[in-house]
Amino acid sequence: MEVTPRQPSAPYNSSFKFYPVGDLIINRTHYAASMFERKSGHIRAGDRDFLALHFFLKGSEQVNATGHVFEMSPRSVCLHDWTTPFYSESTATEQLGVLIPSHLLEMSEFFREREPALSWSLDSAPGKILAEAMTGIWQNLPSLEASETVDVSAGLIGLINGLMKARWEQPSDDGVVQRATLYAMKKHLMRHLGDPSLGVDSLVEAFHCSRSGIYRLFAEVGGVKTFVQQQRLAACYRDLATTAPQLPQKIAGIAARWGFVDRFYFQRIFKQRYGLTPGDLISAMGERTTIEPSSQEQSTHDRIMDFHTWIGYRPDANGKMESAT
Repeated sequence: MEVTPRQPSAPYNSSFKFYPVGDLIINRTHYAASMFERKSGHIRAGDRDFLALHFFLKGSEQVNATGHVFEMSPRSVCLHDWTTPFYSESTATEQLGVLIPSHLLEMSEFFREREPALSWSLDSAPGKILAEAMTGIWQNLPSLEASETVDVSAGLIGLINGLMKARWEQPSDDGVVQRATLYAMKKHLMRHLGDPSLGVDSLVEAFHCSRSGIYRLFAEVGGVKTFVQQQRLAACYRDLATTAPQLPQKIAGIAARWGFVDRFYFQRIFKQRYGLTPGDLISAMGERTTIEPSSQEQSTHDRIMDFHTWIGYRPDANGKMESAT
């Protein structure tokens, strides 16, 4: 890109800070009044596979992309396709930006065929949410663990995907953003099932949203606590069904691995969920190839095998569990 100061005789000041966050690059920049030109040659020579999300904190920039004219300012959040040549003029500005590989945005090709930029006004709920998410991520970057950046990236990508779909899908489908956000939150919870403190507060911190909003999103699955508990129980079931039938202490270890700190509580809710204790499951799976079950035992055995089929696991020729997918 060619950059030219709008006041060549004056000192030119600029600064750029870039941080990788999962699949994204988060940046904060400020620069004096400038003119920018991105030509086809620049696009061919550089990385073409990304879109840029801009939230201006100060100043403004007017962009002309092959006849499409739009303005970026503190009044909106703008998603700009940098694979289209453009020319722009800015005042002295400060902005937060996110560089997003286009393959992560489900409607990127659809977007590129129609317009070089999308914007969400800060007078609208989507615009406010995007601006708050970008600001919150930047403010929390110093305290993020490396493993957390993947979840932050997934959450922001999920939100943007939902907003892009909402732009072109039927107006009556106003749950697109909520579904995308719920999906991203569930993925976050699944990655951290082993953390005993996992819950609503974890989602508030990772996605920078309100507790009440999270309660509404998870109402359809019985709440965050119920969702986490069911996923933890399913993970314990898979591990218990493949462990050696001796060594009862392994039950406590498996429970702890998936976030259950109270072994007795785990055993109680496990039986409530599956109709047998963790020890019963280990014994049943260990005996399944050596005994001829009675009608009652057959019922238990069938229930176990039906559950394995449902979660996508099955025994191989040696009796070990393998993925059915």
